[in-house]
Amino acid sequence: MPTETGTIDERREGAPPRDESRKPRGRLLWWLFRGTLCLLAFDAVLQAVLAGRFLSGAYPMLNLHQLNATSVGVLSFVDIVVAVAAWRACRGPGSLALASVVLSAAIVAQIALGFRRVLGLHIPLGVTVIGLACWLALWVCTHQPQDRPFGRRAAGTGR
Repeated sequence: MPTETGTIDERREGAPPRDESRKPRGRLLWWLFRGTLCLLAFDAVLQAVLAGRFLSGAYPMLNLHQLNATSVGVLSFVDIVVAVAAWRACRGPGSLALASVVLSAAIVAQIALGFRRVLGLHIPLGVTVIGLACWLALWVCTHQPQDRPFGRRAAGTGR
């Protein structure tokens, strides 16, 4: 007799529950989460390149830097939506959704500091944003939804 976690025979034998991330919708959302984070990380790195070009004397790059800041901000909010959807559909780690919220808050602060020309905080926060965005993108691209990026380990792992 089938149940949500498998047949009764599978449950008696101690078989692990089926991996929910194998569902087509879950896989699609996990790949969408990967793509969104990779695009966000690329765009964040592009921000540093545009800022460097501006500081090198190419003054029109400041306008592109400001325009790209909007793109990074919008992508960070899209990332939150996709992260929450992937968390719920794939039963992935909720800590990644929380990390996406933190990243988005840092990006909003980064944009506000940039427009106010508070470069003493804008530049170090920009480095932090790039590091976090790249780390999240790398982690999501090299792990599956059931992996836990931080927090308690699963019971029975022996570590």
